[in-house]
Amino acid sequence: MISVIFGRWKSLKRNPIQIIVMIALPLIFSGFFSLAMSGFTPSIGIQVMDMDKSTYSIELINELKQNQVSPDRAASEKELFRKVSEGTSELGLIIPEGFMKDITQGKTPTLNIVKVKDTTGVFAFQGILRTSLQRMMFTDVIVREITASLEKLETTGNTLPVDFKQRVYDMVNEKWKETLPLSVEGHFLTTKTEEYNPPSHSTIGFILFFSMMNITFILGEILEEKQNGIWNRLMISPLSRLQIFSGNMVFAFMVGFIQVSLLVAISGILFRVDWGSNIFGVMLIMAIFVWCSASLGLFLTSIVKTHQQLQSIVPIITVSSSMLAGAFWPLEIVSSKVILTLANLMPQKWAIQGLEDMILRHQGIEAIYLPMAVLFLMSVVLLFSGVKLSERKA
Repeated sequence: MISVIFGRWKSLKRNPIQIIVMIALPLIFSGFFSLAMSGFTPSIGIQVMDMDKSTYSIELINELKQNQVSPDRAASEKELFRKVSEGTSELGLIIPEGFMKDITQGKTPTLNIVKVKDTTGVFAFQGILRTSLQRMMFTDVIVREITASLEKLETTGNTLPVDFKQRVYDMVNEKWKETLPLSVEGHFLTTKTEEYNPPSHSTIGFILFFSMMNITFILGEILEEKQNGIWNRLMISPLSRLQIFSGNMVFAFMVGFIQVSLLVAISGILFRVDWGSNIFGVMLIMAIFVWCSASLGLFLTSIVKTHQQLQSIVPIITVSSSMLAGAFWPLEIVSSKVILTLANLMPQKWAIQGLEDMILRHQGIEAIYLPMAVLFLMSVVLLFSGVKLSERKA
């Protein structure tokens, strides 16, 4: 068995790119999916042309900066139109002259938005702009009413200071920041979907998906040996069949377990994925999943004839089984009973269930007993079938 493992290791050292790619890809995909599914909102880049150059227009620009908008002042209208048309900026905002005058006189101000097409960023910016503008207008109305009331109460020799309006305006603005005019309190019933954590779920799903694919391809070298006649010679060599199969399985398990261990450690550092307090239980179910994936790989090498066929069928099997098992999205959003029934036949489903029960739902190690038992049963069936089919063909 040791000689088989050593031979496989020498072969892997000649092609380390496969392992590097299979470690890098889960991290890349996990990062993108975590951001997308956790409601990440990127900053909206716009070009601003301030033709009013008033305190109100400056305040509006500052207000936009506080709401995930990155305004870049354009030197001229021509430059603004050019950058928007070239796609350098998503849209442009022109604040015309008289902006402050319209607000102080109680009129609705005019703002010009320059865009090439309607996008989610444009719609988001329009909502932010509308909210900021309404707040400024409400503030100005409050200031004018307070000032008018106090001016009526003025007595001789007791006039309002010159900067009174600005001071009231600043005070009202501070109150807007401190408290909202409406407070909403909500209560939700506890459900399993509340425990869904996009970064953790996507990281777990992609680790399982890519590790299964990598382990299966590692065992694909058996097919090359079968094509070259080496496998048949191994079958009649002094090595027992148990040693040959065990060597291949143990090597695939070692590589797969090292891969998932590195991915767990790196994802915890890069994406701050919380793997829970029971890291032993996490690695235990990862280990049984890796062994199940190795059993699947051996089974597939026993039913296909060439390495090219394996390269064609493995992506189909791993992608479809991962989708059915909920590796890319939670099964809680799936309502089809057929899909949910098929999910129970996928190893990824049971690994995800055990991991999320411990990590997200803070259950003890007993939460992985059932998933481990199912994965072990799948491993036995696949391994036994793979060995028998390989022996029959040999």
